[in-house]
Amino acid sequence: MLSVKTIDLAIGVVLLYLLLTFAASALLELLSVAANWRAQMLHDAVANMLQDSTLATVEDIYNNPQILALSRNNAAPSKFDFVDKFGWKPPRDGTPNGGTPPSYIPAASFSGAVLEAVLNRADGPFELSPDGVVKALRHLLTQKVHTSHKKCACCAKTCDEDALQSVLRTTLATQGASIQAIRFAIEKWFNDTMDRVSGWYKRRTQCCLLFIGLAIAYGGNVSTVEVARWLWQSDSARQAVVAAATEMAAKGLPQPPKTVDAMADRIVWVDRRIVDLQYPVGWKMAGLKDPMSWLGGYLVGCLLTAIAISMGSTFWFDALQNLVKIRGAGPKPGGR
Repeated sequence: MLSVKTIDLAIGVVLLYLLLTFAASALLELLSVAANWRAQMLHDAVANMLQDSTLATVEDIYNNPQILALSRNNAAPSKFDFVDKFGWKPPRDGTPNGGTPPSYIPAASFSGAVLEAVLNRADGPFELSPDGVVKALRHLLTQKVHTSHKKCACCAKTCDEDALQSVLRTTLATQGASIQAIRFAIEKWFNDTMDRVSGWYKRRTQCCLLFIGLAIAYGGNVSTVEVARWLWQSDSARQAVVAAATEMAAKGLPQPPKTVDAMADRIVWVDRRIVDLQYPVGWKMAGLKDPMSWLGGYLVGCLLTAIAISMGSTFWFDALQNLVKIRGAGPKPGGR
């Protein structure tokens, strides 16, 4: 059975990891805002959905009034914008007039923009009603079926097999003359794609967190080995970090910062907490006693710290809560 001293040491290390992940996450969010990642990945996903489509293009979607209304074009200044804070413009591809493309598009807005783009390619006027739209789509798909250079498996003619036509054709064949079914199918296609985009974004942020963790750990000399040694040797240090960890676990996981100012404040707050708890990090006394022994601990300990940072704040907050609960259910300090 683990002793209270060992649990206290684990709490101290996990608390440090949690504080560092707060700072790393804030830095990552600053990078995401600067690079406009969400908007760029959304634009790339829509472009991939409509690749080689003869019915709608990504330009049709992003030039649609419903989508333009979600963009920042001539909007009022916002604190959540590097243009206002630092005078530097993030990438703004995909929206006319230099506006910032949206980082989120509702599925209903996407399906409406797609249908409008498709109907703009319909020949001649059509009745402005659900039945009229379905008839126009059927006529348009019939015209477009044998117009491409691709070979169809079902016949000797060439057929167009882009994803949008496949969605429309399948829905009309299986759901009948229902504009609601068509919109639902387009929205489901969009939502399924956004689920994959979320996975792409998570993988990118995980990779970036690792690189940020490496920069924090090796640049700031934040060695897990040194921190663990310090906690094991100092009763007062363990008591201080356990008190701070218990307080943080009781308050709950703080919400991610939403503005540039809040992100900067989060980084400053983390730095102050680490200094107040007197964690042995930084370069002030690094390697003066035994340089070779310190170097080994530095290389291994900082690597452990960087890997821990890449695991994210949710993981370490859950771990901290569990450790605090285990300590609370264990023997009193006097019974060690």
